[in-house]
Amino acid sequence: MMNASTRDGAEGHFQAQKVEGEQGPYPTSLSLSALARLLAEHIRRRVRYLPSIVVEDPQWLMTLELFVAGEEGRTVSVSSLCLASGVPSTTALRHIRTLERKGMFNRLPHPRDRRISHVRLSENARTQVARYLLSLSTGEAYEESPLRLRAAH
Repeated sequence: MMNASTRDGAEGHFQAQKVEGEQGPYPTSLSLSALARLLAEHIRRRVRYLPSIVVEDPQWLMTLELFVAGEEGRTVSVSSLCLASGVPSTTALRHIRTLERKGMFNRLPHPRDRRISHVRLSENARTQVARYLLSLSTGEAYEESPLRLRAAH
């Protein structure tokens, strides 16, 4: 059973402090940002190998992109996030607004250019994504209070 997680140094990787039980389906040697990249690549491969099956998951792809960017200390513009979603910009913008209303994403103005906005994961969303990724790499469920999302109306 996993007792806690810690944020590790300058790279900001989360690591389990204590894990018992079976290992998960992904190597524990991967950083959480590497695991997030791998999951996004799995979705892209699915689309490449199974083009006739609709497997779009733009909200998850955007969430993974923002998680990786946060772990790497990068900022992500709204337009870059739309590209990462794999859907048309109008659809991606609708998803971004929905996830903002739910408290998953925070939109921030560019410090010098008012035409550009950046998006990042909220702290609660980042924590929950890290817990999810830890559970994949360790095979253990990390039981703590789940992120309470606001209903998007």
